[in-house]
Amino acid sequence: MEMDKPFRGSAAIAAGLTTRRRLRGPGFHELGRDTYVAAGVPVDDRMRVTAAALEVPGAVVAGWSAVLLHGVDAAPGGEVPIELVVGPRHLRRAHSGRILRQDVLGEHEVVHVDGVRVTTPVRTALDLASRVDHVEGVIAVDALARLGEFRPEELVDHPCCATTPVAAGVWSLSWPTPIPVRSRRRRRARA
Repeated sequence: MEMDKPFRGSAAIAAGLTTRRRLRGPGFHELGRDTYVAAGVPVDDRMRVTAAALEVPGAVVAGWSAVLLHGVDAAPGGEVPIELVVGPRHLRRAHSGRILRQDVLGEHEVVHVDGVRVTTPVRTALDLASRVDHVEGVIAVDALARLGEFRPEELVDHPCCATTPVAAGVWSLSWPTPIPVRSRRRRRARA
């Protein structure tokens, strides 16, 4: 277990690497409930997101937090809460600076980044395009598309858009030729 990355204190104790008393001493920095990192390691937003994901078993990092872990610098200014997706049976407990969103993700919508489960760039783009301000949505989708895994235009034809309300947000985004929201909805209604 590497102590220069976020780790569960209970796991380090169980492995005999440290004690509860040492974890509370000057040798470690507490990042959250039962999550620590060795003292002297600079703590940044990426590390905070990783620690938050460790705290919630089975969670998947999503939203702007996923954008950060994918290595894209496109988050809006100001403090952005850490967003985690949990299963529908998970109890959602409020934590300061975090959003727990219940959803069912397919395995094709999740990748591992530095040992943490994160929504894929396409799923992250769909989520943000459907929920954030128009300008921020375009910036996020464009930045994620630059990773090379999809073209922004492909989002409109994504299977998720055919069956969920995500479509309304994605359809309102415009690349190079805007897709009118009304005409698209009318075509769906007639079909």
